[in-house]
Amino acid sequence: MQLPTPSAASTSNSITKRIRRVILTVTGTSLLLASIAFVLADIIDFRRSLQQNIATMGKVTAHNSVGAMAFSDTDAAQAILHSLRSYPHIQFAGLYDAEGKIFETTTPNATDLTNIESAAYTEFRDDILEVFQPIIQGDGEIIGFLLLIVDTEEQNSRLVRLLFIISGIMLICGLIATALARKLPYPIISVLDNLVEVFDRVATTKDFTQQTIETDITEFNSLVTGFNTMLSNLAEADYRLRKSEERLALALQGSGEGLWDLDLSKSQAFYDHQSHKILGYPMGTLNREMEYWVSLIHDEDVARANDALQQHLANKTAEYTVEYRVKTASNEWLWLSVHGKVVEWSHDQPTRISGIMLDITDRHKADEERCLLTAIFKNTYEPVIVFDKELFINAVNTAFVELTKQKDEYLMGSNLSSLLLSHQDSEYFSIIRKALHKTNHWEGEIRVEGGNNGDVFNFWFTISPVGDVTRTGDKQSFLGTFSDVLQRQKVEDELRYLANYDPLTNLPNRRMFEDRINHALNLAERNNSVLAVIFVDLDRFKQINDSLGHSVGDALLSQVAERLAEPIRASDTLARLGGDEFTLLLENINCKELVAKVADKLIGQFEKSITVQEYDIKTSASIGIALYPDDGTTVDMLMKNADAAMYAAKNIGRNNYQFYQPVMNERAKERLALENDLFKALDQGELFLVYQPKIELSTGKIIGVEALIRWHHPEIGLISPVQFIPISEESGLIIPIGEWVLETACKKLVQWQQIGLTDFSIAVNVSGKQFQSVDLPALVQRILNETGLDPQYLELELTESLLMETGEKAIQTLRELKDLGIHLSIDDFGTGYSSLQYLSKFPIDLLKIDRSFIMGIGSEEKSVAIIRAILAMAQGLGLEVVAEGIEDEGQARLLKQFNCQYGQGYLYSRPLQEQNLLDFVLNKMDKTL
Repeated sequence: MQLPTPSAASTSNSITKRIRRVILTVTGTSLLLASIAFVLADIIDFRRSLQQNIATMGKVTAHNSVGAMAFSDTDAAQAILHSLRSYPHIQFAGLYDAEGKIFETTTPNATDLTNIESAAYTEFRDDILEVFQPIIQGDGEIIGFLLLIVDTEEQNSRLVRLLFIISGIMLICGLIATALARKLPYPIISVLDNLVEVFDRVATTKDFTQQTIETDITEFNSLVTGFNTMLSNLAEADYRLRKSEERLALALQGSGEGLWDLDLSKSQAFYDHQSHKILGYPMGTLNREMEYWVSLIHDEDVARANDALQQHLANKTAEYTVEYRVKTASNEWLWLSVHGKVVEWSHDQPTRISGIMLDITDRHKADEERCLLTAIFKNTYEPVIVFDKELFINAVNTAFVELTKQKDEYLMGSNLSSLLLSHQDSEYFSIIRKALHKTNHWEGEIRVEGGNNGDVFNFWFTISPVGDVTRTGDKQSFLGTFSDVLQRQKVEDELRYLANYDPLTNLPNRRMFEDRINHALNLAERNNSVLAVIFVDLDRFKQINDSLGHSVGDALLSQVAERLAEPIRASDTLARLGGDEFTLLLENINCKELVAKVADKLIGQFEKSITVQEYDIKTSASIGIALYPDDGTTVDMLMKNADAAMYAAKNIGRNNYQFYQPVMNERAKERLALENDLFKALDQGELFLVYQPKIELSTGKIIGVEALIRWHHPEIGLISPVQFIPISEESGLIIPIGEWVLETACKKLVQWQQIGLTDFSIAVNVSGKQFQSVDLPALVQRILNETGLDPQYLELELTESLLMETGEKAIQTLRELKDLGIHLSIDDFGTGYSSLQYLSKFPIDLLKIDRSFIMGIGSEEKSVAIIRAILAMAQGLGLEVVAEGIEDEGQARLLKQFNCQYGQGYLYSRPLQEQNLLDFVLNKMDKTL
């Protein structure tokens, strides 16, 4: 068929000519731009590569020439320059000395350098590349220069060749484009446009009902007809597929199964919505490489899963079936049952496998519980059987078999009544059946013949239903357990003992002791007699327990119980309330002096040390006494008042006894009120710091301050630290208070440094509870970071006794603190019991001599000797020394003579509040200036 000839008017604007022009324009423009870009890129790349290579060669040559230039070795220099002959583009290479005079060149008649530059450079000049490089010795001195001149003419020749080649390629491509443009008739373009348009709509909308327009070109008409038929078939197939997918999705959703598909050729995985829902991942998250799914499988299950897959892919199994654990989105492990089958092959190789997954976690848990219950049932110590309502046995455990000496085959299916009838009448089992039918429960005593000798054992037989009675109905099973009556009575006796006695010391506990007091009070009231309640509390037991361990502490308490029992009468009651508190009840007391004698004997029991394991422990006791009827007529009053008397004994120095006095309760109330107020003091801003200057004795210069805490009670006024610090220690408030003191002191010092007090340190006391209960290095590091204080200006003071009690633990903590860069000192040195061996291990900087030795300088030779010994020891250990409590010039003068470096005391200044301290320091600085 011949196409109609277009009119002359439309010829020049025909689609064919437009296509030709577009093809020619695009082809020509693309070739031109590509050629220009290629040439420019080649020129730039060639120049950059040449410049970099020659610059590197210059650096290497200059480096190699250092020795030749340094030693004026012309032969070596000539050899270095001659090595450059392998580079034919280098026209000139010359070495010059530091003055620019020629040292050695590859070209005769070379001239000296005139304008010498010390910096290296590499640059193009016309058709040459010039490289200039200083020659530098190891100490940085420039001893000469290297000059290289490289010919770049080859680049120009390369450019000309490229232009000829690209021009030829452009000409050939233009001819080909022109020929192709002439071969494109309009009808082909029209049909193809229509086909492309339909393809695009189908791809975009997935609508296979689209149709293309028929044409009068036979070949194209056949193509269009076939394409339309294909679209119709695809539309029908797509409809059936969507319906099938909908039915499959509903079926999988109803079954709870997830669908998965693996493309083995691309290692890509697909998981449907249900699979994502099972594992809790957002939709599409799992659709990644197969390796991602493998990473979710439990390490213990990967090998099993992979082995099952490989077996199936090798056609050794009909299906891929395996169970394994997979990590969910919430980081929990889920058991999956996975089934699959290869659905596509290529050249006898599997390329695709599809299948389903099902969550079987509950089933696994049930299996594990069933196995666990079965194991418990089989191996439990007591005989156990399972039977129905008519007492026919369904299962027995090993203990029951061993008891009856019957085989499993005989026991299974037999009736419990016939098995045990010889020792019970038939009416007994009739009662059991009626109880099971009525209440599903029964318990009572039953006799069983067992053992090799036919012995009869008494058991307590308990019957309980198995499972849900409402579900099982007539098929209900029952669990029967046999417990030894004698063993049961023994357990009850033990429980009764534990309820009334302390298991560590075998003494009566608080419950029994209070019962004994109640009974004694009734007798005392009837007989008009006197009784005494004595509280005994060990001194320093907590330190012993913490430092030596709880096993040592328990052994110590056992021996203390034995010692306390020695001097008392058999009619008296000694009990342990808990911890290190013991109580004693004395009945029928004739006089108060008798109670005092008993208390003296109790204290005397601690005169000798107690040996526990490898330790010889020296301890003492504080004792409080309350008498009936003078100090109380009830259990609570007597015990409370005896406790108050015991605390009074502790407060006056321990290792003594005190009879109760009414004022003791008043003091206890005051102390409790003070403790309650102290809890609020920190939040209400009642606590504040004062600062006592620390003086360099030789110069009088203030080198720092010690931060001391004070409490201004809103009603009472100033309260001494001697009064509230022990309360804070016992209540645990010392932890937040100590942290506040440390943080406040650091903040204040940073503020003072900002106004000019730069060479100035601050010392903060650390309590024993802080040191032992808190991660002190972490706390100090945090406060230093938050306040911005340089660690070298912070000093922590710890008591001598604290460090010795904590021993090796203290050494580790001190080292961690020292690593922060702070200073450490031992406060009140000389009052404790330091071991020189330990002292040498402590990473400390400074010792503070206790004020008690300073006060005795003028009157006690022993104090002078001790101070001299401390100073000598400190000098030997490389430590500095601060003398506390200096109050007069005589003390200061002697300390200077003894070469003591620093001092504190009222001679120089009392503890001052912040503004007074600043005035004092600035005044001192003015006088020094």
